[in-house]
Amino acid sequence: MTRRNPFEELEQLFERMSQQVEPGEWRGIGGSAVPVDLLDSGDDFVIIADLPGYARDDIDLTVAEETLRIDAERDTDEEAGEIIRQERRRGSASRSVRLPEPVDETETTATYRDGVLRVTLPKVTPEDDGQRIDIE
Repeated sequence: MTRRNPFEELEQLFERMSQQVEPGEWRGIGGSAVPVDLLDSGDDFVIIADLPGYARDDIDLTVAEETLRIDAERDTDEEAGEIIRQERRRGSASRSVRLPEPVDETETTATYRDGVLRVTLPKVTPEDDGQRIDIE
């Protein structure tokens, strides 16, 4: 008789509840979502995401239309032997984070250290106080 993993059911329940709270932003592929913090540091938005167990090359970042997309995928260790217990998440994870204001996509930077991804997105600053219009 195969014993069911009660934590797997709890994770699935948490995923469904999270999708209802933040529709369109908290998406898991293969049951895995990326937890993030979004900070406003004045001139920049900073997103800090936990991606433990992924290599830097496994992570893909894109920013467009005030949305940062994080995609990560890692290989499984299935060839290492028969799985007797599986608690670690496998496969892919993703997250889309909607930003409150436009950002300068070309100046965005990211670092990844000890399983933590840090993305700095500079806010778009107005060129000046506007364009003066002469009245004829």
